[in-house]
Amino acid sequence: MDLNQLQIFTKVAQQGSFDRVANENYVSQRAVSRQVKRLENELGVELFERKSNRINLTPAGEYFAKYVQEYLDNMDNTISALHSMTNKKIEHLRIAYFSVFDSVLVRDQILNYQRLNLKPQISFSTSEESVEHILADLALKKLDCGYINHYGKYKFINKSLYDFLDVYKGEMVLGISKQNPLSRKDNISEEDLIGQDLLYYSGESSDYMKDTFLATLSNNLTKYHIRRVSSIEKMMIDCSLNQGVAYVTKGLFEKFMVHDPNIVFKHINSKKIDQSYNMQLVFRKDNNSKALRSFINSIKSNMEK
Repeated sequence: MDLNQLQIFTKVAQQGSFDRVANENYVSQRAVSRQVKRLENELGVELFERKSNRINLTPAGEYFAKYVQEYLDNMDNTISALHSMTNKKIEHLRIAYFSVFDSVLVRDQILNYQRLNLKPQISFSTSEESVEHILADLALKKLDCGYINHYGKYKFINKSLYDFLDVYKGEMVLGISKQNPLSRKDNISEEDLIGQDLLYYSGESSDYMKDTFLATLSNNLTKYHIRRVSSIEKMMIDCSLNQGVAYVTKGLFEKFMVHDPNIVFKHINSKKIDQSYNMQLVFRKDNNSKALRSFINSIKSNMEK
C-alpha cells in the first residue's frame, strides 16, 4: 500500500462516495474504486460494504479509518517539521506532555514564546506520552523536553541525567458525582476511598498515576481499586454517572474541561503527604540546544512577572 491509497481511502470513508472523491480529484470513479479494491486485497479484508446506491464502512473499515487518519495527520506534521528544519534560521524543539491537562500549559507557554517574537525562531512539535515514555525518549534523545507531574515519586533509570524546572503548582483533587454520598463531605479521607472505583486518565498504558497515588496513602494498598481510563471524556462521563471517582489536577483541569454541574471536586486528606503537585519541565542536562535554552528562559521570565 502507498500514501495515495490511504489518502483516497480516507476521503471515500469521510464522504461515503466513490463518485464525489473521483470528481474532486479529476479522475474516474473506476480509478478510485480500483485503488480501494487494491488496498482491500493487500489487507485481506473488506473495508466497505457496497450497495446499489451507497457504500458504508465495515467494522474493519471503521477501525482502519481511525488509525489511517492518525497516521496521515502525523505524516503531515512530520513533513511540516522537515520543511521547517531546512530553514537554517528556524530551530526545532520536540516537546512531550503527560496528559491533556498539562497540554493546556504547553500550549500557553508555546504561544507566549511566539507572541514575544523571541530568537531563535522555533518550530515546535508536540506529542502526548506517558511519563515513562517521556523519560525514555529523553534518555534516547528523541525529545528535547517534556512536561510531567511531580507527584509522589518518579521511577528513574538515571536521575542524574536530567534537570527539572517547576512551571506550575496545584493540588490533586477527586471529582465526585453528586449522586455519591461522598460529595456531601468537605474533605475526603483515606478510609472514604476504600471500595470506591478510582479513575485516572492516561492516554498510554501507564501505572505512573496509580503508583504515585498509592504512595500517598498509608492504609493497606490492596483495599484500593484504581483504574486507568484512556479517554478523558469517558473518565468524566463515568464520574458524572457515579461509576467512579475521577483523580484530576486542580488548576489545569478547569482550563481544559467544560464544567459539569453533576460533579463536585473535593480535597483529599492524606495521612502521609499533602496532595499538592508541581508540573515540571524535564530535559537532559547535556542538551545545549539554543531553542531549548531560549524556551526555558521565556518560561522563567513569564513566571517572574
